[in-house]
Amino acid sequence: MDTGSHGTLWSAAYTIGAVVLGLACLMISAILIPRILDHFTPQIDEQKEIVRGNRAAADYYGRIVGALIIGVSIIIAAALIAVSISRRRIALIRDW
Repeated sequence: MDTGSHGTLWSAAYTIGAVVLGLACLMISAILIPRILDHFTPQIDEQKEIVRGNRAAADYYGRIVGALIIGVSIIIAAALIAVSISRRRIALIRDW
């Protein structure tokens, strides 16, 4: 195996690992964010209000949770991109 294909395999492995890590972080945040929101609004049971048909509560809850999940996704993506860029810089310095 030549050096080019070895680097490509490492790059593919790193990309797959980053995707798995990002998805795991996103799934954990998707589970935790509604619980955290429930903790900050103890006088309102959002799930019970949604089941009762309270559309305003459903809209509020959906928008807040959706926005928080999108925000966490952006932060995770930025962190993974930053790690990828720093890894490439280290490889360039090492090869130089």
